Amino acid sequence: MLDIRPTAVVDLGVLAPSQRAQLNAAGIRTIPSATQVMEAGEDQDPIDIQIGRVQVRELVRRGSRTIVYAALADDRLDPFGPPRLEGIRRELAEHRLPDAAEIRVPLDLAGAHAALAEVLVGAGDGPIGICCYNDDVAIAVIAALRRVGKTIPDDVSVIGVDRTDVGQLVSPRLTTVAIDMPSLMESFVSELTTIRDKSVSGQETPTTRVEATALVQLVRGETT
Repeated sequence: MLDIRPTAVVDLGVLAPSQRAQLNAAGIRTIPSATQVMEAGEDQDPIDIQIGRVQVRELVRRGSRTIVYAALADDRLDPFGPPRLEGIRRELAEHRLPDAAEIRVPLDLAGAHAALAEVLVGAGDGPIGICCYNDDVAIAVIAALRRVGKTIPDDVSVIGVDRTDVGQLVSPRLTTVAIDMPSLMESFVSELTTIRDKSVSGQETPTTRVEATALVQLVRGETT
C-alpha cells in the first residue's frame, strides 16, 4: 500500500493501529477513521465489540448460562475474533457472570464434537450458551450437539454471525447477528467524499457517522 500510495484505504478491521499510523504518516487516509484495534490501551473495533455484546445478551435472555466462545479452528490471520471475544467478556462482566471459555471448532463433525466434549463435561447439567465466530461454526456446533443428544436451545443455545442463507435453512433455524452493510458502505462513501472535497476545494463536507449499535442487528431464529 505504501508503494501504490492510494488516496485512501478502507480497513475492515485488518490493520493494526501501528500500520494505520504508518499509512496516515505517508498521507494515505484509512477509512473508517474511528475503527481501532486494541493496542497500547486503545479500544477495539466497535462493530465486533458490539457483535459479542449482542450475542451474550441474546443467550442470557431466558436466564443465566455458562457462556462459551467458539472460534474457527484456522491458522489464518483472524482480525475479527479477538474483539468479538472482548465484547463477550465485557457483556458478561456487566451481567456479573463468569468469563467465557474459548474453544476452536473445525468445520467437520468429528472435530466439532471433539472441541465441544470438554465444555459439555465441564458445564455439568447446567445450560450452556455458545457464541460462535460465524454461522459456519454455529452449524458445525449444532451438528455436534445433535450427535450427543443435546436439546437446542434448552440444554445448549447457539448464536452465529453473518446471517447466511444456509443458516436460515438448517433446522432448528439459526439465531445469528447481521451487519447492516449498506449503512456501513454509506458511511465509507461519506468519508471518501469528505476527502475528495477537501482535496479539490480545501473544505470538508460533514461526514455521516453511524454508531456500531445501529449496524449490528439480531436475527432471532430457533437456537436461542
